[in-house]
Amino acid sequence: MTASRVGIDIVPLARVEAILKAGLDVLQRHLVTQEVNEAYRHGKIDEACVAGKLAAKEAVFKLFRRQGVSLPWQAIHITTCAGGWPVAALSGSAATLATEVGLTDIDLSIAHDGDYAVAAATARISGPLSTSSAKETS
Repeated sequence: MTASRVGIDIVPLARVEAILKAGLDVLQRHLVTQEVNEAYRHGKIDEACVAGKLAAKEAVFKLFRRQGVSLPWQAIHITTCAGGWPVAALSGSAATLATEVGLTDIDLSIAHDGDYAVAAATARISGPLSTSSAKETS
């Protein structure tokens, strides 16, 4: 049996400004090198791009529905495919969590407007947990 899950998050650009003021090393705790490199526009970091990636990571994390687990920032990778849309790739603890709950087919959407970025993530969940998941969302 399969079901689906949705995660959503919003990040104010002010949060990114605070992270950048704290230093690039703080940003690198949240984003992997490729994500940071993709966020550069005209020689500087695009705050809206960073906010979108942070929102996407948190939206993906919400798909796991695991209490007492910290967001594995470095294990959720948000990149842009050749078509220009965002793609989530999981490694390490995030990949393990996804396997444990039967998550597959993660899709993302990121939007920016004014002082905010928002992201939505959807995934299929299959296996024994999908039945209880379907009941949770009814």
